Amino acid sequence: LYPMLPRIMRSLKIIFFQMILFFEWLLIRYKDFNDSKTLYARFIAAAPCLLVMALAVLSIPFDILYRYTEDGVQIRGLLGNACYLEILLYIGCLIAMLIYRHKKSIGTGRRRYRIHLNYLLGLAVGIYVEYRYFHIESLLILMAINLFILYITLITRQISTDSLTHINNRQHLIQHIAFKMANSRKPLYLIMADIDFFKRINDKYGHVIGDETLIRVANSMKAAVAKIKGHPFLARYGGDEFIICMESNDASAPSRLMEEILRELNERNANARHAKELSISIGMAQYKTTMKHPRDFIQAVDKALYKVKQQNHEKQEHFENKFS
Repeated sequence: LYPMLPRIMRSLKIIFFQMILFFEWLLIRYKDFNDSKTLYARFIAAAPCLLVMALAVLSIPFDILYRYTEDGVQIRGLLGNACYLEILLYIGCLIAMLIYRHKKSIGTGRRRYRIHLNYLLGLAVGIYVEYRYFHIESLLILMAINLFILYITLITRQISTDSLTHINNRQHLIQHIAFKMANSRKPLYLIMADIDFFKRINDKYGHVIGDETLIRVANSMKAAVAKIKGHPFLARYGGDEFIICMESNDASAPSRLMEEILRELNERNANARHAKELSISIGMAQYKTTMKHPRDFIQAVDKALYKVKQQNHEKQEHFENKFS
């Protein structure tokens, strides 16, 4: 058994890597892409990995993927190059899907795809080094480094993301505003949205539906922001309040974004099962050099929102009094 130990370890490494590669494929293709394919389709996608794993097992007694010289030096076997081509095919397809998805996403969604992309690029580098220098065990080292970077990235993402709506949270927002106040060369705007009569929705439908309305508003704002050039920064400020930080030389851009948010929300309200009456008030403020801290900027947009909410509430009360 001892003379076969290097072969067994090499085959186990190939099998382990194929499993990681296929699980990454499943994660991206069927979870992140919400692609509900049949079990048969998944088996077809797994076929190359299963074939290479079978060849890895057969390579223990036979010289298929690798072989050893009389001096004990490990070199490629008859189908060694085919194994690398299969791995590069998988990684290439995944990277292409991630780049496509990255362009279609915004905010935290873009960060999620960048995490996958960085991980796969690290694996691709490891595969290339092993292909050029077969005796160097670079793949496992790069995988360990990648996993450490992935862990740090996920922790950072968890700290900066709102757990309910999966958009940026208050802490990340304040950091972003401070950075833009110090570095932006274009006119800077804050847009603040607040759900009208949110307490009534919670009292009428319960807190579960209340959470769903928060997610509905967040998704409406995400969809609207995705249509704006430069991808403005969207965050949940707290409770039922959301803030967008955007910079633009076009003074009408914030107003167009606000209109787009309302249009997206109306579309989602029409398809909702509960709280179809959901509405929001939106205020906007432009950055001035007299504002020294992000809280000054936020206070300005909060005052603008308060005026809008007062007007909306007065209209609502007038309507209710007229028809009561």
